[in-house]
Amino acid sequence: MGKQQLSELRTKTPEELKEKLDEYKQELCRLRVAQVTGTGGQAKLAKIRTVRKSIAQVFTIISENQRENLKKYYKNSRYVPYDLQPTLSRKLRRKLTNEQVNLRTKREQKRINNFPLRKYAVTS
Repeated sequence: MGKQQLSELRTKTPEELKEKLDEYKQELCRLRVAQVTGTGGQAKLAKIRTVRKSIAQVFTIISENQRENLKKYYKNSRYVPYDLQPTLSRKLRRKLTNEQVNLRTKREQKRINNFPLRKYAVTS
């Protein structure tokens, strides 16, 4: 089994990805046995690395699909899990929203209404 292209893996269904993962794991077991018994040779030892990378690719595609489905599920939800929230700086996460910034107390509202800003005409 050679290394697969990610574009090919992304088109597969979750069941096919799990089957592919099982194949790669079985092949890795065979290669490890060949490594211990010493019957493999250099080609099999070098293939261990590519199989491990292929397993990692399949896991990555599976987790990407899960995250994508969760994003769709929580799209219009009020609460979103922490790992799906945007990773901003700490300062931006704690920043007040525009609605919170523009809130006025009753006293402040009365003062603004009763004493509006004066407009002066400046002659030159």
